[in-house]
Amino acid sequence: MSNITLTTNAIAHFNELLQNESEVLNIRMSVEQPGTINADLAIRFCPVGENEEKDLVIDYEGFKVFLEQRSAKYLQDAVIDYISLGHGDYEGELTVKAPLIRGELPNPNLSLAERVDFVLEKHVNPNLAGHGGEVSVVAVTKDNIVKLAFGGGCQGCGMAQVTLKNSVEKTLLHYCNDILKIEDITEHEKGSNPYF
Repeated sequence: MSNITLTTNAIAHFNELLQNESEVLNIRMSVEQPGTINADLAIRFCPVGENEEKDLVIDYEGFKVFLEQRSAKYLQDAVIDYISLGHGDYEGELTVKAPLIRGELPNPNLSLAERVDFVLEKHVNPNLAGHGGEVSVVAVTKDNIVKLAFGGGCQGCGMAQVTLKNSVEKTLLHYCNDILKIEDITEHEKGSNPYF
């Protein structure tokens, strides 16, 4: 069972929303793109009987939360709160703190090079593998500049710099905020089988 906490304010907010509906509803939660940098919690109304058979059920006063089974591990120790902005009945926002929604965190006691390697293997390379590519750590300088090399279908690919900026760099900086700079030192002209 996933350990999700809904604060008193969040429970009150959900109850208020559900009471304004014409049919009996509950809440269903799932994680979209779990274990990735783009992971997001989806919260939807769930009519009675329309939850999935394998959903985990969490009972709250006034409603149930149906949690998609495959999403449970990503919501372990998650806290969902509702913060009122004080501008009317529905002026506020849900906040979600879910430390594992984007996947496992590297051990903070590891060196920066080891943490970068962990993130590449756990969160980056599985995505690049679909294009026959990979990226690896070549060096980490004493001033925390990370030097990477692309291989496979990414070496020589015309989109390598886009992949570096939009995926690799974004992911590494999320998990390793002590990185000063990330450099691609790949010899792309020597790529033998680029994806593009």
